[in-house]
Amino acid sequence: MDRSREDSPSGDPQPAPDGRDTESEGSFGSSDANLLGATEATDQRWGDRLGPWLSAGYGRFDALLRSSIDTLSPRSVLATRLVQDGTWMRAVAGTAELLVWVAGLVAGIAGALSVGSLAVAPSVGFVAVIAVMSLLNGIAGALAWLGFLAVVVSRGNITTIFDVRTMIGLAFVFFALPSIASAIRPLYDDGSRSIIHRVGDYVMMPVFLAYGAAGIYSAINGLSGLSIVQPGDASLLRNIVFVTAIARLGIEDVVRRGFPVRMATVSIEATGEPGIAAEIVKKVFGATLYTMAIVTFYGWGARTAAMIALVSLVPVLGLFADNFPNLVAVHKWFPRGILRAVIMIIVGTWYGRFILALADNPADTRSIAVFLLLPGVALGLIDCFAREGGEWPDRTAKHAAGFMLWLFSLAVLLGLVSV
Repeated sequence: MDRSREDSPSGDPQPAPDGRDTESEGSFGSSDANLLGATEATDQRWGDRLGPWLSAGYGRFDALLRSSIDTLSPRSVLATRLVQDGTWMRAVAGTAELLVWVAGLVAGIAGALSVGSLAVAPSVGFVAVIAVMSLLNGIAGALAWLGFLAVVVSRGNITTIFDVRTMIGLAFVFFALPSIASAIRPLYDDGSRSIIHRVGDYVMMPVFLAYGAAGIYSAINGLSGLSIVQPGDASLLRNIVFVTAIARLGIEDVVRRGFPVRMATVSIEATGEPGIAAEIVKKVFGATLYTMAIVTFYGWGARTAAMIALVSLVPVLGLFADNFPNLVAVHKWFPRGILRAVIMIIVGTWYGRFILALADNPADTRSIAVFLLLPGVALGLIDCFAREGGEWPDRTAKHAAGFMLWLFSLAVLLGLVSV
């Protein structure tokens, strides 16, 4: 491992269970995802007739979780979803879920000790184990990160901005993957989704989550300024995340069908949504993360300020989007979901080549990098004024076309098609 610091970088959305549009609230690469609604069931199945799941102290454990949701849901979507994420495990094992939490904490501590309590990524073996635990139970991944962070902080090894950025990168790998997955396609089917939608979940989400996880893991090199993550490590994590994501979908479906009453009993509905203050804090935090990432490469100056302003523009306007006029016709005809993704792959590639072709040397490339942000900002501005209405009928032809577009985007992702 090269420890020398580097100064420069070398589906269509489906409605949420509560009816809200997921498209405006979660996106690939984001740790936000929709809050879950209540689950209802009255007919017992084979799993409901088993008894050990109601282990000693479950009532107190359940009350603690519900109290946590009451506290967290008005403040943080991510934290709320982490608590909600263990529903299938509690339905099957009750308070035994706590053992998985402890295992996550131990894995995080062991991972930190394995790298001498430094703020660097542990070996891919530790990362893969924690990522798998997180995809099966989000809190286990969060506790793994907290255990890792506690060891590093206790040894006084958070001393530079590189260390802070590395820990943020590890947070995404350790415990944000379930929420990213849910933002792509639902992990949990409450029974309202058609077979074709559920098949779409299985064939779409694991692929994009796997490549996304590998990309986030590889980005730790840039965040830390170290050559820690090797290409082979990222590929291994990608494959493991792919298999685990499919397994998670399968487990959710088996438990929903075999333990419907228990799932209804242990599911915890979010009692609120983040208010304006929480949203402002989230936007500020996001802008801070972005600033930390680009300052290393661009330094402080007008260019960096312009990039931060552009990235922050749409999120800030989104806080007041309900006060803007809603253009139904634009929302109907403007590309969304997988169609938008494919169009952006093509247009973004062409536009990126056009902008970069204007640069004669690497220094010029940095000076015009701000223009690369313009297409994304333009899309966000259109979404602010074309928020809803004019939906297309849910027909077989629509799904078939979406599947073909997904195959195209997958071919691009795998390098089989060049754009």
